[in-house]
Amino acid sequence: MAHRHVALAGAIGALVTIGLAPDADASFIFVQVSNNGNTPVAQQFWLDVVDRSDLGVGVVGLKFSNTGPIASTIAEFHVDDGSDLFSGYFGGNAEGSTAYGNGAGVSMGPPPPGNGNFADAPNPWTTDFFATANASPAVNGVDPGEMFELRLVLDAGKTFNDALLATSAGILRVGVHAISIDDAGSESFVTNGQLPTPGAVSLAGLAFGLGFSRRRRTG
Repeated sequence: MAHRHVALAGAIGALVTIGLAPDADASFIFVQVSNNGNTPVAQQFWLDVVDRSDLGVGVVGLKFSNTGPIASTIAEFHVDDGSDLFSGYFGGNAEGSTAYGNGAGVSMGPPPPGNGNFADAPNPWTTDFFATANASPAVNGVDPGEMFELRLVLDAGKTFNDALLATSAGILRVGVHAISIDDAGSESFVTNGQLPTPGAVSLAGLAFGLGFSRRRRTG
């Protein structure tokens, strides 16, 4: 455990060096992982990892923004919690739950039964937490100028900084499926595991030094 603590201190120091202090929110960009031939829109998607301790101890928000201007609707939101950071949804996974922080004009909620697969996901991928646009998706999903925040609860012993580091390393990943791109087809996108700060270094090696591993849930 001593080596893990030393690595953690070094990684947090690196975060401060590139301008991200401990317990600060961070933004991450997406890369396209499908190839259906639609207009590129990855540049208008952002994920903010947000400390939501104002709602309760250990609550973290995974806040997605579609900045536009190209027409597109996020209809699915997948979280691959590769380091088992989270114990569950904030407020439970039910219709109207406080887990789903929907912005104006957005209605995302629990997935329909049997609809938890992320078909275009890079391998390996396990969807541990999920949200989908309520019917009709093209109306209720995340359109340009809108946002959605999935709120999760940290597992015992985990911290907000652990969530930042795991996302930076690509161990905690968010995938989204966009429909009606340019009022036409669909594509899928995944966070790329790097901070989009000019000149920022990848923290993948640092976070792997923390002793994170891509453990899969068995239950």
